[in-house]
Parts: sequence; structure tokens; C-alpha cells
Amino acid sequence: MIRKNARKMGLDRGGWCALPAASAGYRPWLVEKASLTRRIQRRLPPTLPFHVRVLAQGRGRPDGDQLAALGLHRSLAIHRREVLLLG
Repeated sequence: MIRKNARKMGLDRGGWCALPAASAGYRPWLVEKASLTRRIQRRLPPTLPFHVRVLAQGRGRPDGDQLAALGLHRSLAIHRREVLLLG
């Protein structure tokens, strides 16, 4: 359903939001090896709870949009982790 209505919702064919103009500012946060969760928690006030719920994790194949964005080959097995950020 998401893919069918993706254009109406401002999403690409993979169901992702288009990159905002300022997205380059997030790159250092996303490529850092340390825990993204811990870095976000340090930036938030202690009264604002924030945590991550793992939805799925394991070996798999990259999606088509990931293949294109990362220059991966379709036969490559990757470790996937899908999470929900709550806060």
C-alpha cells in the first residue's frame, strides 16, 4: 500500500522520504561507528525518554533502493536491522 501511494505521500518508490535539502548535516551522525541511540540520549533532556525498539534483525538481501544508494550487488548478503525510534 505504501508503494502504491508513495508519490502522494512524498515518498519514493522504496517507501522512503525524499532527502531534505539539509540532509547532509545528518551524515556525521549516521556514519559514526558509536551507538546512535546513546548519542541521541545524551542530546536530549533527562526528562524526555528515548529508546529504540528492534523490529527485525538478521541476514538478508538489500532492497532495491539500498542497492542503488550504496552501490551494492544484488547477490550480497547483508546484516539488516530495522528499528523504531521512540521518544
